[in-house]
Parts: sequence; structure tokens; C-alpha cells
Amino acid sequence: MSELGTMPMASMVCMAISMAICFLLPLGLAIFFRRQGGRWRDFFLGAAVFFLFVLVLEQGVHALVLGSPLGQTISGNLILYALYGGVMAGLFEEVGRLVAFRFLRPAPGQTARALMYGAGHGGMEAVMVVGLTYISNLLVSSWINAGTLEQNVGALDEATLQTVAQMVAAPATTYLWGGVERIIAIGIHLALSVLVYLAYCRGRQGVTLFVGAILLHAAVDACTILASAFLPVAGIELVALACALGLGLVAWKVYQQESKNWCGIAQKS
Repeated sequence: MSELGTMPMASMVCMAISMAICFLLPLGLAIFFRRQGGRWRDFFLGAAVFFLFVLVLEQGVHALVLGSPLGQTISGNLILYALYGGVMAGLFEEVGRLVAFRFLRPAPGQTARALMYGAGHGGMEAVMVVGLTYISNLLVSSWINAGTLEQNVGALDEATLQTVAQMVAAPATTYLWGGVERIIAIGIHLALSVLVYLAYCRGRQGVTLFVGAILLHAAVDACTILASAFLPVAGIELVALACALGLGLVAWKVYQQESKNWCGIAQKS
């Protein structure tokens, strides 16, 4: 395997940084929100809901829809694919959040519990999407450098060899983008968790806000899918960052309004 060269140490360090972000950032947020009034069951339910609603239910629907003749039409049209992907993500993840809050029953004013849930939801996504991938990348990198890749994975076909060669040749900073992406994504999950929590607190009057959260999530995902077709990775992350900041601002404004209502109710009681 000498023709592949060796994985630069700088690349492996960047992989380790992104991997650490995926595992440690959610845990750090959970510890912080726990001190603000969150509960560990909020965090773990957020992780479980992501696993069930996204990795099981949503992926099952994707398999049915995208494997059908309609799926071929959707996959062949970038705009349709972006809209489909955004709507599916919005529906499954926000419905999952609402189901979770109905189970957890956080009271008005317990926003830390919503943030705790968001840390678990976004944390599970970070671990499953990027964290485990980078563990695998680090393991493969160590085998490449030790010259034992084929001994551990077996004979490699031409496509796999090309993939491994691209891994080795990629600039070290390439492996930092996974961590940056997860920081932004977790921020988006925190904002959406607050919005759905506020919709839950409104009861039947929160339907409009809940639908708004679904549409906002769909818009964010659709924008990033479209951006990924035209922009380099830095541009994609800038688009995602703008979406995260916008969602955070919306969640903050709605929270401020709801806080006034909670204070009014407390004063009357």
C-alpha cells in the first residue's frame, strides 16, 4: 500500500478535533443546561427521538419514496429534491420534538429543558453523521500509516483505492469542516427546539407556530441542499450559519413575547 502514501499527521489531528466536537460539544451543552434547570431525561429523549424519527422512520419513508418511479423524478430535479428533503426533515424532526415535549411535559418558563432536549437531538445527529465517520477515518488512517490496511479490510477494489487516495491527498483543513458543520447544526436544533417548546406551551393556539417551525426547518434544509450544488464547502457553511443565526433570532423574539405572557399569568395568579 506504499503507493497510497501516508496520512499526514495534520489531517489526523483535524479529524480528531471534529470528532471531539461531535462528542464533547453536546455533552458540554447538556452539563450547562442542566445547571440552568434542564434534566438528563430531556437530553436522552432528544437523542432517542432523533434516532427513531430520523434514522428509522424518515429513512424508511425515503426508501419507499425515492425507490419508486416518483423518487426518480424527485432525484432528477434539484429543486424538487431540495424541497422534498427539506419538507421530510421538517415534518419528522419537528413532529418528533412535539411528541417528546408532550411526553416530558415541561412547564412554561422551563426553556432550559427545551435546550437540553435540543442538545440531545443535535448531539445524536452529530455523533451518528460525523462522529462515528471520523472514528472510522482515524482508524483507516492509522492502518494506512502502518501499512496494514489490506490486512484489516481485505483486498481493495479500484474505486476504494481511489477513495483512500483522495483521503490522503485532501488538505488537512478539509477534515475540520465536519466539526464546523456540526456546531452550526446543533445551533439550529437548539433554536428549533425552543420554537416547538413554545408552540407546545401555547396549546391549541400553538399550531401556527408549530407549522412555522416545520416550514423554517424545511427552508433551512432546502437552502443547504441547493447551496451544496453550487458552492464550495465554505460557502455552504456560510449559508448554514446565516440560517442558524436567523433561526436563533426568530426563537429569541418569540421567546421574549412568550415570557411577557408568562409573567402576566403569574401576576394574575
